[in-house]
Amino acid sequence: MDDDLEAAAASLALDELGADPRVDRCRIYAVGFSSAGYAAWRLAETHSERLAAIVPLAGGAWKDPKCPARRIPVWAFHGARDSVTPLEMSTDMADAFRACGSPVRLTIDPEADHGGILAALESRELYRWLLAQRLERCPEAPAADRVGTRHSNLP
Repeated sequence: MDDDLEAAAASLALDELGADPRVDRCRIYAVGFSSAGYAAWRLAETHSERLAAIVPLAGGAWKDPKCPARRIPVWAFHGARDSVTPLEMSTDMADAFRACGSPVRLTIDPEADHGGILAALESRELYRWLLAQRLERCPEAPAADRVGTRHSNLP
């Protein structure tokens, strides 16, 4: 996907989420497994000001990582026996985000394969950690003309 189109689609998705009055805009998290884990890292690079934290599982980056606009808390998980997404994809991203000043936890399960790392989502500690992550400054609700139109606002 084109970078501009990808960024616009992510922005619209976050607008839709942020427009829902039931959503705490200070506690929006990106959690994803495999290719969605890649997306969580990418969202942190491009929309860190709108995310409280990210949790990529068996994800990485397709190209050189960029520093997020703000320090974003990360708890990444990867299985050491993952034969689909190389472990280095997570370690490289964790190192890059640490170098940018983000607080990063990387949990490597020595026994988990690609799908086995999903067991991390059963951890109460993870959810306690997530709920402790909150944006200091909550984004304003998006303008009405930015939401409810689905993909009509894409470039």
